[in-house]
Amino acid sequence: MSDNQYFGEYIEPTNEIEYLTSSFIFNAIPRQQRWLNGGFSTHFLLEYWEVFFPMYNRLTLNKKTEIGNNIRFIANELFENLLRYADLTSNLPVRFSLYFPEDKIWFYMTNPVKAEQVEPFQQFIQRLLTENIDELYVQQVELSALDESGETSGIGFLTMLNDYQAKLAWKFETVAETTLATTLVQLAR
Repeated sequence: MSDNQYFGEYIEPTNEIEYLTSSFIFNAIPRQQRWLNGGFSTHFLLEYWEVFFPMYNRLTLNKKTEIGNNIRFIANELFENLLRYADLTSNLPVRFSLYFPEDKIWFYMTNPVKAEQVEPFQQFIQRLLTENIDELYVQQVELSALDESGETSGIGFLTMLNDYQAKLAWKFETVAETTLATTLVQLAR
């Protein structure tokens, strides 16, 4: 029996679909270098999609640009969340995967979460999945304006839902006494 917790319509990744996965450990890298590495990783994912995904060459220039911008935005948001909220002192690797099933793009970001942030994060996820997104967006913008630490944003997830019509889901699991959170973002192509 699994002790995993799921939020939303989580789909387990599979090796039967074309994908790219990158894993790394952040605990030995200075914070500024982490931000730079996140940008490099996002750029690499976009380059990978453009070079290795067979359907790319059949798309119109406008569709290529749209999908590229979507990949860039989602990947950047996931890396920003990682750098802001992950337990980067953990020796567990961070894993970012990009899957290309049929007419979708799936982003998976798995990272260790600080113990004190698990419950507040899960509570925010419940709100994302149950409340009116427009109203929640306004509330979060107001909270962010008041929060000098930058710890209460959540605007990236709300933008994914509202502006990109993304579907979000999460899995929480315990590995070596550490909580790993996997965020799944599904986009239509």
